[in-house]
Amino acid sequence: MIQPNELRIGNLIYLDETLIEVDVHVLIDILMGVDGFSPIPITPELLERAGLKRDREGWIISYSYKIYDPLVIGGTGSYVNANRKTYCILHDDKIMPKGFQYLHQLQNLYFALTGEELNIEL
Repeated sequence: MIQPNELRIGNLIYLDETLIEVDVHVLIDILMGVDGFSPIPITPELLERAGLKRDREGWIISYSYKIYDPLVIGGTGSYVNANRKTYCILHDDKIMPKGFQYLHQLQNLYFALTGEELNIEL
């Protein structure tokens, strides 16, 4: 079961085996305990469809350095951490996601860092 506080409107999840986009009705159903909702596991194919590129250090979203200037203390190689987990490494002009299991987690981080939705062609 997905926790409703993990989701934003626009996230992609499964209802049974059907891909759906989260809207207010989906959030209400999840809050009410309706079964059948599940997260979409991240796979290499999914990351490619989201526009990430494989690098020797992992999967990278290239973006302008200025988006995370406020987050960077001490230059490149900084981390975004929450709950003792590293979610991405900020290095030069790259965002390198780490520790994700599900698509909605990546969508949420991308939006938090860029203010834009992650475009995924599924």
